[in-house]
Amino acid sequence: MVSSSSTIRQAIALYNQGWSVNTQVAFSAVEALQSLELSVFDAVIIDGSLVEIDVVDLAMEIQSGFPDLDLILLAFAETIKRGNANVFNHYISKPITASKLYETFCEIFSSTPTKTMISKDFRQSPQDLNLASNFPLDILVVEDNSVNQEILLLILEQIGYIAEAVNNGSKAVEATQLKPYDVVFMDMQMPVMDGLSATQNIRKLPIIQPWIIGLSADAFTESRDAALSAGMNEYLTKPFRTEDLLEALQRVKKYAPTAIASEVLTESVASEPVSERLNMQTLKSLEDSVGAENLARLIDRYIQHVSIAIDKMQTALSKNDFATVDAENHALKGTSGSFGASELFKLCQSLESLCKICMDSEDSSVTDSQEIAIAIQNIDNEYKQVCQALKSKQKSPS
Repeated sequence: MVSSSSTIRQAIALYNQGWSVNTQVAFSAVEALQSLELSVFDAVIIDGSLVEIDVVDLAMEIQSGFPDLDLILLAFAETIKRGNANVFNHYISKPITASKLYETFCEIFSSTPTKTMISKDFRQSPQDLNLASNFPLDILVVEDNSVNQEILLLILEQIGYIAEAVNNGSKAVEATQLKPYDVVFMDMQMPVMDGLSATQNIRKLPIIQPWIIGLSADAFTESRDAALSAGMNEYLTKPFRTEDLLEALQRVKKYAPTAIASEVLTESVASEPVSERLNMQTLKSLEDSVGAENLARLIDRYIQHVSIAIDKMQTALSKNDFATVDAENHALKGTSGSFGASELFKLCQSLESLCKICMDSEDSSVTDSQEIAIAIQNIDNEYKQVCQALKSKQKSPS
């Protein structure tokens, strides 16, 4: 993998680690060519945002010396050119995700059994897909280990479920207040707030309660008892297999009345006009708490706050001040959640992850700044849509 972005290099290395795929990363074209001379590889992923060389030129140079290598271009969809097909065998559109990477690996390696590098546990069967099709669920994964999180998300995706994820119990409590999840996979040991405390807090919330499945490497009976006492519905021991998750989801289907209630609720409100940009249930709860007049005033303050926060983030980014970007984004994320701007909340979460990687890294690059700039622009675009939706709410009667 060659990329000048530490964010992309770390992400791909983590995804591959979960699949036992050996990965070597290179910061530059020179470093990549040196690595190819020293080691044997099956494929090369080239980031389309390389700074010091045109990616087509690099690909052609690699192709001339190593004609059997599969070359993969990682780039934004709108920047991929038709002419690149002469040098690149495969494409992955940014932003990089585990599922995109997995699908590309399947295309490359599935036809040659001796080169297959991905566990059979990540394959899906018609029976697996039938469960997701016949029994749709909103699923939240709460796991602080990024590799374990991606593995679980990918297994669920192969079964047919597209889950969401947070990395600690506190965020899980926030997330369940923003959206009625049917199932929560809850890791037991996490920083900030552990799984037991998070479960206890979720059980106190006035929401449609999710089916909570505890996750831990500890197989002791005491741990299982503690999980159930905290309010979890069941407990899975790591490492788990696809079959374990399927059986757990089958039990949700059989025993969880809250999941069924969630489906009924969704059907009952489907005919009501609901903004595409806002969680109207969250906004209504806020209105009930503060009153319609105060809500209108708060909406004006929120719209002004977001505009100022975005300006501050853009200014801070121009100075590579990632800490200020992170601080402004954190405040923006919290208020967006309070007003039911769920998509904006998720975009802020994504920016939060990028900022953390840049602040923790000693070699943040121009490409890292570009990734953050794109994330801020996405937030700005979503904010404009949210702003219109909130102003419509102000004009319409409650």
